[in-house]
Amino acid sequence: MGFADIVMEPNNAFINLKEKLQNGKADIVLGIFPVKNYWKWDMVDFEDNKIKEIIIKGKRSDLKYGWSNAVWRPSFTEFMHDYLSKLIKSNQKGTRILPDGSERELYVGDVFTEAMKSGLIIDYEIFDEGYTTDIGTHEDMLDYLKESMK
Repeated sequence: MGFADIVMEPNNAFINLKEKLQNGKADIVLGIFPVKNYWKWDMVDFEDNKIKEIIIKGKRSDLKYGWSNAVWRPSFTEFMHDYLSKLIKSNQKGTRILPDGSERELYVGDVFTEAMKSGLIIDYEIFDEGYTTDIGTHEDMLDYLKESMK
């Protein structure tokens, strides 16, 4: 899975993720990149070389990495279908209810978090030498163009 408004390198990132998925036991493999604008990304917190938590567009400036793309097995597709079906039955808007009672859009990172809680295995590949940029806003597109012209 990739996003139409996200540009990334290396160009073979999906190939690496697919190989890791095929050669391992994970249900999901995330492509993880260093990101600058942590508040715009689903950041990843690690503990003992495992994903501890995915922080959705949070205020954790101490985190360096966000996930940008993913591959998964049918086990996650089935989980996602069941999870989203239950969510929509209980909340027709399909929004995420936060601990303070407010609601927000549901993100794929939320579904990954619920999959981890249910026992599915998430692995990752860090692309330290790569980059990922969300060009979905005017400001981010301009930043990307400036960087790419250097």
